[in-house]
Amino acid sequence: MSFRYPWICIDSADSRAEKYLKKLLGKTDIEDALKRLDKLTQEEVRMATAQLLTLTHGVDCNVKDIGDTVRVVHEGA
Repeated sequence: MSFRYPWICIDSADSRAEKYLKKLLGKTDIEDALKRLDKLTQEEVRMATAQLLTLTHGVDCNVKDIGDTVRVVHEGA
């Protein structure tokens, strides 16, 4: 694979020079957008996990309350 401009031809073995030229010529927009998308996706996963943990904690508290109620009813019978 080669990275070509009318005045330059760079083999993929010389990837540092390729990256440098891309930056000089402003060809990093897609790469930057993909990095941002990756960060946003990771943040979304963290937020969903936190929300799930909150819901799970609420269910746990409700189950404990029901267990206490059953225990009181059972002891009173």
